[in-house]
Amino acid sequence: MIEYIIALSLHVGMGDDYNSVHPRIQWNQDNMLVGAYLNSHSEISTFVAHRWEHEDFGLEVGLVTGYNIAPVVPFIKVDYRSWWAAPAIHEGDVGLVFGYEWKF
Repeated sequence: MIEYIIALSLHVGMGDDYNSVHPRIQWNQDNMLVGAYLNSHSEISTFVAHRWEHEDFGLEVGLVTGYNIAPVVPFIKVDYRSWWAAPAIHEGDVGLVFGYEWKF
């Protein structure tokens, strides 16, 4: 199934000015995700991931492009209902990204 998502984010513990609006489109087939989104650097990122769910909690683990650390990097994202959090690294700064998303 194709899913359209708009996420808002807040970067904590990191410098610079980040994009906080992230439109995303993804294909979700049996909790395997493939998609693209506008990342925190206002560039397009593509990803592939697996999603696990338990009641109102979710966990996504995968690989993503579009960041300056390497051409492809691992990611992890946890969520509770529509709230989510993910660790982040940028130019030596380590922090967390928190957000809220709407699925259409």
